[in-house]
Amino acid sequence: MNEENQIPNYYEESKKKKKNILPIILLVVAIVFCVVGAVLAKQYGVFPFTKKEKTPDTPVIGGEVANNADIELALADLTSGLICNGIYDFITNGKKEAKDVSSLRAYTIAEQNYFFSLGENEISLDDFQNQIKIYLGENYEFHPEEIDYNGQSCPSYRYDAENKKFIKQETACGGSCGAKVYQVSSVEEKDGTVEAYVKIVFYDNETNAYYADPEKTTLIADSNTFTPESLESGEVYKFIFQRVDDKFQFVSSEKVIA
Repeated sequence: MNEENQIPNYYEESKKKKKNILPIILLVVAIVFCVVGAVLAKQYGVFPFTKKEKTPDTPVIGGEVANNADIELALADLTSGLICNGIYDFITNGKKEAKDVSSLRAYTIAEQNYFFSLGENEISLDDFQNQIKIYLGENYEFHPEEIDYNGQSCPSYRYDAENKKFIKQETACGGSCGAKVYQVSSVEEKDGTVEAYVKIVFYDNETNAYYADPEKTTLIADSNTFTPESLESGEVYKFIFQRVDDKFQFVSSEKVIA
């Protein structure tokens, strides 16, 4: 045998070793990269060599800003009931605050928006008060003994002062109201406080007509010619609401002086 062929080829052996070691090195580097990346992501919310997103110039505030439709619904909650044009309960010559709202209107709000659909035979005074506070605030003082439970508002419950409960009573009330007498013109919300500008017209039962002022001196239209566009002729009132959870609590209302 040729002795030359028996001499080890160290160059070839070295190449083989390098080929075998290279995948191992790459695997180790990959593992280290992933481990470091996971640690950085956990601590700082970033990953190596990722592009950092640009921070917005103005912060995004959670929740949508109130709009006209939101306040239309809030006013519907406040003014529902068998007494038509309930929005008149929320306006006066001066400023009307939540504390000035009558106990009858407060009762009607709770009954119409919550208790009427439940059909309970008895409701505690505390439960009634809690519902009222959702719409009129924590400081509202409710006086159920002031309400005429046989009146035109036709309450579904009668107050039992001795037991501090509302007891369901039979009623035979019905009827329908005419056209809606208000519309929300604009709404602005800032830090949970909502300013809503509402146009209101004034209906007169005797003349069966609508007027631009509560004194009923400026005729807009009679019941046959009144249209939704007629509301544009109404007086403007500013309603203030406070956003609390998913509700808008009534704070105050007042006429806007032109």
